[in-house]
Amino acid sequence: MTLSDHHELISTVTELKSLLNTLAAVDLDNTLILPSTETGVHLPDVFDVNAAMAAGFSAEAVLVLSALPYFDASVRLGHSVSELVYIGCDQGAIESCREVLGKDAMMPPEALSLTLSEGGYGIQYVYDTEEKVIYPWAPVLNTPPTEDEDESIGQGELYKYVAPKSPREALQPVIDRFRKLHIIMRPLMVEEDMNLEFNEDDDYEHVLPEVVDPKDLKVWQAVMHLKDLYLECGWDVNSVKQTTFRRDEFLDKRRRYLLDFVQPLEDSDEDA
Repeated sequence: MTLSDHHELISTVTELKSLLNTLAAVDLDNTLILPSTETGVHLPDVFDVNAAMAAGFSAEAVLVLSALPYFDASVRLGHSVSELVYIGCDQGAIESCREVLGKDAMMPPEALSLTLSEGGYGIQYVYDTEEKVIYPWAPVLNTPPTEDEDESIGQGELYKYVAPKSPREALQPVIDRFRKLHIIMRPLMVEEDMNLEFNEDDDYEHVLPEVVDPKDLKVWQAVMHLKDLYLECGWDVNSVKQTTFRRDEFLDKRRRYLLDFVQPLEDSDEDA
């Protein structure tokens, strides 16, 4: 097989991570690292092919991993879901990405996980390089209640308990939630300058939380205004290429809004 056999996965993941970068939904110094435009894969000093092979991945899986874009540091893709980063990793770190959560087992060599399921409740997107499909698996929610319920599924293949989807079908809902601003990622302010970083819990759904105290409700309402700032700065919820988005203007408005309106709410000791 060649990289063209995995074009749908590579192009979809690239679209998702480029979207997060354009949205400024990650730390501004968290660089999106793309594969070489000449070879289609990362350079040896970025992605260690030998370490990935030694970690137990198949040659095909290693090829796919070498062709995916990564952020310098893992980013969140929603509640209890974060990106798995395979660049700059040694054999041990890469091998840990093959471990099945809560089981003394490894995923088969041809399977690679695109995300980490935090606590087992988030979706772990497992790509099968032979079948060229993704299994959107939440380990806690989508695992047979007893180990012998389905003897056809080995411990390392519990992700097959869910129906497979094409890469586009599996990841498009994630892309849509971000592009349509249904999830707002907001930075945690450190100082009154451009030094903004993202807290692991700072992803805000557009749906009102079910249980929230008055102070948190005010913060949620204030953060939701960031959607208006995106739109004011030309964000198009239906466009892949954001040609009208004035990103620098948005960054400045977001910084000032968070400092002037959101931070004071969070610093307040009042609950009402």
